[in-house]
Amino acid sequence: AVINGDNEKINGMYTEDYLKDNSKHERFPQQRVFDVKITKYVYQNPKYKDTQIKDDYFIVSYKIDFNDGLFRDDIDGESELPQLFEVLIYSDGSAKINNIINLPGYKN
Repeated sequence: AVINGDNEKINGMYTEDYLKDNSKHERFPQQRVFDVKITKYVYQNPKYKDTQIKDDYFIVSYKIDFNDGLFRDDIDGESELPQLFEVLIYSDGSAKINNIINLPGYKN
């Protein structure tokens, strides 16, 4: 969705809670994402312990070639800023991003 610039799919990847604090993408230009690194971060949020929801965490870093700043204005084409993604997995198997936190100084 990010590579193709599909704002509807991107908006559909977030929970309602996430969208309360972050605005939906009205438009989303295609992105040239490369050098993607994903590491599972082991942590279980006690908030979801006795629920039907499973929470997983991932540290994600990537670069954007010819970054125009519309998706990420905090990195250029040569740099990366790792982020921690909280992903909720529901009993029906669907998954949505519930939180994204920048991790300055973290090396993935």
